[in-house]
Amino acid sequence: MMMSTAMRFESLQASVLFSWKTDSGFSAEDLVSDLFGFYRVTRPTNYFPFLKLISKAEALVRWDHYGPPGQYKNKLFKPLLFPDPRQNPHAIPHYGQLLNFMMSVQPFTDFKSGIIEVITDNGTQFNIFTQPRTFNAKRNP
Repeated sequence: MMMSTAMRFESLQASVLFSWKTDSGFSAEDLVSDLFGFYRVTRPTNYFPFLKLISKAEALVRWDHYGPPGQYKNKLFKPLLFPDPRQNPHAIPHYGQLLNFMMSVQPFTDFKSGIIEVITDNGTQFNIFTQPRTFNAKRNP
């Protein structure tokens, strides 16, 4: 559900309604940042020792070399890494792997088994000028 919501939100930001003002939709860091936030909320702990953070000065070197992250679109839940241009001036951004803790919750895909029931076709339901749908859900005690 979180991944679906993040994709829809980024799609909205990338739409014509917002893209004339900002290049934020699907910025290089967006989806991975959303996923990181999900883990911080659902499994609170100090994750920062696992991250390979760089200093502000190092980040500015990358910004000056590659430009703003909004110009690199990332529609995957994988980190887009920007190598240090001082080590290789011809380096280009590339996808890395998520850290293990960011892969511990897997999206649910077994919708046909009957374990859960999806009560709307696309996750939303509008009842404007219509009667709400009813469901005959068989629930086991």
